[in-house]
Amino acid sequence: MRLRDLTPSELTAVALRRDRVRAALSGRADAPTDAEIDRAPYMRDWIERSYPGTDKPCLHGETWGHPILGNTFVTTSVIQERGPGWCRTYSGTLYILGSECRDARLARRSAQAIEQAALLAEAVASTGYRP
Repeated sequence: MRLRDLTPSELTAVALRRDRVRAALSGRADAPTDAEIDRAPYMRDWIERSYPGTDKPCLHGETWGHPILGNTFVTTSVIQERGPGWCRTYSGTLYILGSECRDARLARRSAQAIEQAALLAEAVASTGYRP
């Protein structure tokens, strides 16, 4: 399924994200070139999942500018490295990341809340308190 073209305001937002990634990675010895950042596919509404047949992380989401697939839903290869607003896969592709999928954010927050509640219950139980 081909995705619609990005609007001018969305393109401006992507350009700003590219600039932020460029600034964040600029001091690194292995920093991507400006050209690599400029041609990196842009992915939004992404979700982290396990790469098929492994327990290694990959991303799946709406992607614009993929060098082979174009503008479509993409599942990346295994993530090699990730930082705020970007990731690089073992295939060598650098992705500029937009917003995470809302459902993924909600699921992660729910899991964190459940974990915190369990820790609190354990702490209370260790004091011997009984309501």
